[in-house]
Amino acid sequence: MNKKKQFCHNEKCENYGLRDKDNIIIHSKKEKRYKCKDCGKTFSQTKGTVFYNKQHNMDTIKLVVGLSAFGCPIQAIVFAFDIDERTVMAWLQASGEHCKRVHEAQILKPKELKHVQSDEMYVKGFKKKFWMAFSICAETRLWLGGYVSQKRDGILISKVVALIKLIAIKGNLLIATDGFSSYKTAILKAFREKILTGKRGRPKLKVWESLNYVQVIKNRIGNRILEIKKEVVTGSLEVVEKIITKTKTGNTINTAYIERINSTFRSRMSFSTRRSRCLLRNEKKLENMMYLVGTFYNFCTPHKSLSNKKNKMTPAMKYQIADKIWSSEELLNFKISMNDLNYKKIQTIGEKSS
Repeated sequence: MNKKKQFCHNEKCENYGLRDKDNIIIHSKKEKRYKCKDCGKTFSQTKGTVFYNKQHNMDTIKLVVGLSAFGCPIQAIVFAFDIDERTVMAWLQASGEHCKRVHEAQILKPKELKHVQSDEMYVKGFKKKFWMAFSICAETRLWLGGYVSQKRDGILISKVVALIKLIAIKGNLLIATDGFSSYKTAILKAFREKILTGKRGRPKLKVWESLNYVQVIKNRIGNRILEIKKEVVTGSLEVVEKIITKTKTGNTINTAYIERINSTFRSRMSFSTRRSRCLLRNEKKLENMMYLVGTFYNFCTPHKSLSNKKNKMTPAMKYQIADKIWSSEELLNFKISMNDLNYKKIQTIGEKSS
């Protein structure tokens, strides 16, 4: 038992959710419980993790969630482990919500991004359809997060662009998307700064001079691609090519990395395949699975293009927010304290976009 990693879970305590306050002691080694010296409340070692208040043992939950994150159908898990389907669904819901909090705590922090790609993915639901829109940091292969909606519109795209803006530190930044017009509107609106002249009144806004935005427009007839156009919307082609060369993300303008992660998500979510009998009924389930798969991809899965025979590396390690490959147990046991999160910024993304 390690009391240094714990924090008080009592919302009325003055040190609620805060680590390193020297207020946690071991209450019972046998029952694995801790106690807060300030408020006197005790809590379980699993409080704040996926395993809290679960009747099954930790190893079973860990295996079930891990298999689901890598594409194993729920029906196969129910058959193999002889567990009720509703129980499995409850575990996946709790794990998805937990992974979303881990993602927000570890990734949604200011960072220098050099090459970002964004795209949307269509998912067929029960008597409805859904769209997942997300972004990836191309040079590290890190999945930056995403949003789910029943409509592929400007609101959905604005949320994803706001997510990039939340992370990106001002500097030479390349953003590549497909030809969907909402991207151009959202990006040019989000990446603006005030021009201070000292005069009275509202200052004018100007797009970042260091922003380079490109579109890869594919003209199709049915499933056949007739022509691919590459357009530099803002910035210069010379700077774009330098960023691509420096980040080792190809030889020319492309959206290859976001398209590859689209394939990864499709292969790991059984209901997202082109033809599936396992159909979704609500957005929440899709969001939970998106963050479950995305967080396992970032922290638990060595990436072939980042690794070699001696050293295996995950996108989170390349991004320098993890120093090793996380096991599924470490991910599901990770506790998020209040000082890990910036709730205000995260919650206002959707509000501003809508």
